[in-house]
Amino acid sequence: MSNTKFSHETNESVTPDVEADTSAQPADEACEAVPVATHIVARAVYKTCYVISYGVVFGSLLIAKLIIPKNSVVDNGLRDGAVAAREAIDKEVEILADESEVFAEIHEEDTPVPA
Repeated sequence: MSNTKFSHETNESVTPDVEADTSAQPADEACEAVPVATHIVARAVYKTCYVISYGVVFGSLLIAKLIIPKNSVVDNGLRDGAVAAREAIDKEVEILADESEVFAEIHEEDTPVPA
């Protein structure tokens, strides 16, 4: 018989270094899994929005091209409405950008500088 004793025979506990390594593994694996899960969800949301948008726009344009005569009152009204909507969105985006710059400047002035 050999005189070699194993840790389970001598009632020795596992060293703290090994315990720390094994307890950190699930946390590390979870941290690595979060970006993967986020990417999968983001791709699913993107594809869903893409399909909905494509279906709505394609269907609308197809119907508009087949049913509405070119240079008619309806065609001109839809075109002018689309241009006005685009301009309104651009104007709103400019206003929001200006407001966010002003907010950032005010916030910078209120933030104390660490010593």
